[in-house]
Amino acid sequence: MGSMKSFLKIILVFIIFISVKLQGQNDTCTIKIPDDTIIYSTTPIQYQLSTDQVATYYRWKPSLGLSDTTIRNPIATVSGTSQYILEAMFEIDSNLVYNGDFELGNVGFTTQLDFESSLWSAGTYNIATLGTRYHSGFMPCTHNGGRFFVANGASTANLVVYQTNVPIQPNTDYIVSFEATNVSSSTLQSELPIFQFSINSQQLGGNFTIKPTQCDWNKYYQIWNSGSNTTADIKILNQNTQAGGNDFCLDNVSFKKLCKAYDTINIELADYIFDTLEFTICENELPFSYGDNSYSAGGFYFYNTGDYSTSKYIRVDVLPSFNININAEICEGEIYSQNDFYCSNAGTYTQYLKSINGCDSIVNLVLKVNPIYYDTIIDKICPGGIYSKDGFNVNQRGVYTLELKQNNGCDSIITLILNEYVVPIMENFILEDEIVAEDYPIVLDATCEGCTKYLWNTRDTTPILNVYYEGYYSVEAYYECGVIKNNINIIFPIIEIYLPNTFTPSQESNSSFGIHAYNKDKIEILSFIIFNRWGTKVFESTNINEVWYGKYKGKDCNSDTYIWQLLYKTKYSGNRIKEKVGEVNLIR
Repeated sequence: MGSMKSFLKIILVFIIFISVKLQGQNDTCTIKIPDDTIIYSTTPIQYQLSTDQVATYYRWKPSLGLSDTTIRNPIATVSGTSQYILEAMFEIDSNLVYNGDFELGNVGFTTQLDFESSLWSAGTYNIATLGTRYHSGFMPCTHNGGRFFVANGASTANLVVYQTNVPIQPNTDYIVSFEATNVSSSTLQSELPIFQFSINSQQLGGNFTIKPTQCDWNKYYQIWNSGSNTTADIKILNQNTQAGGNDFCLDNVSFKKLCKAYDTINIELADYIFDTLEFTICENELPFSYGDNSYSAGGFYFYNTGDYSTSKYIRVDVLPSFNININAEICEGEIYSQNDFYCSNAGTYTQYLKSINGCDSIVNLVLKVNPIYYDTIIDKICPGGIYSKDGFNVNQRGVYTLELKQNNGCDSIITLILNEYVVPIMENFILEDEIVAEDYPIVLDATCEGCTKYLWNTRDTTPILNVYYEGYYSVEAYYECGVIKNNINIIFPIIEIYLPNTFTPSQESNSSFGIHAYNKDKIEILSFIIFNRWGTKVFESTNINEVWYGKYKGKDCNSDTYIWQLLYKTKYSGNRIKEKVGEVNLIR
């Protein structure tokens, strides 16, 4: 049933996306824009471009019509024929910079700053794990739990903050980067550190100022092509000449090979001619089929013919049927005899009639048969609670009977067997209030029958918690009627380390300087270093039993005050590193 409407020409805009692969720097990385598609519109459109891979950096060209040229999926506003080229850059291979994360300490680089144990003077630096370690006016910055470069910047332009030399491949793209943060108490723009990259004595990019927020680490980078070079002399220069402020932390200096890949997307506009067909059907004739398409409701549809020059619109008008729905209930054994129906069983019954427009009219009867039944309910209440469902209102365990007349007039007798919930017990939880833990993990088992939820003060939600560190641990277990609680305090055995403040090599007693401790077998020395007042390392060891006899390179050291630093772990500290720092007087 239907009629053809006159041919109508409608001009619409469509967009063809053509993905073209270009040759990258090498075949180790590729990037691809999704497959071609067609979009129809009568006005300029917005379309989200995207790519199939996650790269390190993106660059779309040209910028005209793009919401952002540096992200993976910018929005393109298209009003004419356009072409966009995506350049994707990937960091490949390992970091060529030795000790770029400073975890090995003050090695692997050179600088024009002075290494000092106190950073109150401009032009000084040290390697630290905490921003305030060498200057109480610095902010307490940390970075990933490790070491980093911290400095009181010099007031001289072009001063080399960091310099290293790495072997490279000619005619290759590289990316040089580092992470930095403001450690000064000042956030004035004029006092922020200003940096610049230099490679092989050539300026790389312009100056850039780090962000003012203290302890907010950000990455700064430049891209460089090696040309005919086989080595790269990398410098990070500080261009701020302010004596006040200009304090910073550096970390994760990196020089990596960069791989580039390209892809192109072409956007074209074209005209389409559409033909509109109109059909009128009855509601019971749905779904309506035309060609290879099927339509489940009336409406205006686009039908793609597969020909770029011609497409069609399909309009489907649906004449309604008269649907009458009757919902009725009877008691078991009764007969429903209204509206020309005669039935006694539950179910759906249908009568078909013809409406004035020739479409079917349907009368549906949904018949529900309510049984006369006996029902038994078994349930529980919390101690002190009230059971107030199904017409009951009781507060003690027992057996209760209720005779009800249902809303539909059918009888029902309900028997309630009511019990009380039992307060659960954590049978496996350690009974002591406090334990001294020699070995880990300590297993805390709060499992209790009937408990549905657990919450530890560590925010864990499992019934069993493996403990690796000392501390106070508490748990709440939730069950149907409330919550039960338990707790325990776990402590480490105490390990004391002592270092004297004076020794005299010429005496028989107290002739050496070293580490004194009980339970040495439970201590791991990571670094024991002694410096003279000029910062020269005169002694270093990782052996807890090795001592210093006041000599350096085989010669006696002068009477003076020396600074020592001790980094160690214990059997009970896990991966946490402990640090001790102090002074010792050498007297001859």
